Amino acid sequence: MMRAVLWIAVATVVGILLGWLLFRSPECPTCPPQQHNNSEELAMLRMENKMLVAMVRAGLSGDISSHIKSFQSMNRLPNSTSEVQSQQAVTTLQPESFANREHANQLFARLDRADKKLQKQALAEGWASGERLVRERQILWQQARRQLSPFDYMAALHQAGRPNILIIDSLGGQSAAIKQGMQPGDIIWRIDGERVLTRQEYRAQLGSMADDVERVFELRRGDQTVTVTVANPNKTVAVIAQTVEAFE
Repeated sequence: MMRAVLWIAVATVVGILLGWLLFRSPECPTCPPQQHNNSEELAMLRMENKMLVAMVRAGLSGDISSHIKSFQSMNRLPNSTSEVQSQQAVTTLQPESFANREHANQLFARLDRADKKLQKQALAEGWASGERLVRERQILWQQARRQLSPFDYMAALHQAGRPNILIIDSLGGQSAAIKQGMQPGDIIWRIDGERVLTRQEYRAQLGSMADDVERVFELRRGDQTVTVTVANPNKTVAVIAQTVEAFE
């Protein structure tokens, strides 16, 4: 009898111990608090926001290449604050440059419509062949020249299908200029330090001084820059106008 009671007591104790071991809450060692770099997280958030803005602007403007570049940049977000800072400079310039180009194209579209209306008016009123039309058109297009940088103006001219460079076609009686390096095919870049892109600017620049005054031409030939002094360019230098993609 005593043995049976003893076995019952032992079984009870063993059951209690097993129940405690099986159903107790497992102890988790205290995890050390993670250190968060608030400044780096803030920089990352700013970077993501700028990427998203650039991507949305590119998509809305229909510029597929910029859209793809922005999307690819989102897929390779920087892992350090230094990378964030270095990429911020690039991403902030892209929208601004794109906005300037869009502004140039929109401005040129408006001026192109106004120019066509002006020519129709001159034709209807009988002054299409006079100096007045030339003067009025020059005043009209000078608005874009004043508002845009030479590069954006050059790009907008090309976008509108208008000539944006002047090329030396032929030289007559300019042995001195030829000896200095001027030759047909050279692109006229500056005259007396002033950027020249169109025939109107070319005529205006040469017409500001007497014909016998020597003018300094800065020419582009591939990657080379050639500077020559030309006497009487109105009578001795023939140029042709073409349209090309903008370059600096």
